[in-house]
Order: sequence, then C-alpha cells, then structure tokens
Amino acid sequence: MMSKAEVRAIIDANIRDLAMALQLGGWRLILCYDGGLGQDGASCDTDPMRHIATITFNPGEFDDEKQVLNALLHELLHVYHAEFELYRDAVKTIVGDRLFAALDSTYQNACEHVVDNALSLLTLTFKTTPKKLIAAVRRREN
Repeated sequence: MMSKAEVRAIIDANIRDLAMALQLGGWRLILCYDGGLGQDGASCDTDPMRHIATITFNPGEFDDEKQVLNALLHELLHVYHAEFELYRDAVKTIVGDRLFAALDSTYQNACEHVVDNALSLLTLTFKTTPKKLIAAVRRREN
C-alpha cells in the first residue's frame, strides 16, 4: 500500500507528459486524493463544456509506480468519451431520475469497456506502456 505523498509524487512527475502523449493539452486536469473510493484505485469525472477533468486517486489501492501509472493512463482515456456526457445529461432531463438510473448503469458499463479496449489496444497491440508514452514526449521535447 502506497502513501498519498508517494502516489502524488508519481502523478505530479508524469501527468503532463502522459496527457501530452494522449493529445489532451486542451484539458484542465484537476487531481484529488481520496481513500473513500473503496476498492476503485481511481475515477474520472469530466466537464466537456469547460474541458475540465477531475481525476481522483485512492492511494491505498496502489502497491507500486506501475499500478499508479496504469491507473493514470486508464483515467486519462476516459476523457476521450467526455463529449458523450452532454448526451447523457440531455437523456437525464428527458427521461427523469428513475428511468435514468436504469439507463445510466448501461452507459457507465459501456464507458469502462471502451476505455479497457483502448488500453488493450495500446498495451497489447502496440506494445506500449505509460512509461514509454511519457518517454516519447520527453524525447520530442529535447
């Protein structure tokens, strides 16, 4: 189990370059650390109108740097489907809270599948890792 300071140091040292590797330079990334996420290591909430993503990490769920960087990459990939949040908000207005709750679980599941597939594409098909993406950005800058 890692401390909040350890997780924060890893993220602070790498988030800019990883976000640049994913071409998310137009997004403002807000980082939070909260042990209240349960067994989830991290989560991402987005505001597509203002291009803001809030990523929350549960430091107690990580054992090493590799896990932290993989979680960071996973959460940054959630930003790619942030525009669908506008559709989600419109649906909620139209159908009401009760029906929306039933529909939203399907939406959330689909989002996780899309991110997991994108992550598999990067790591399995293209044989990349968060560290390789970060290194590529740093090489370009030098």
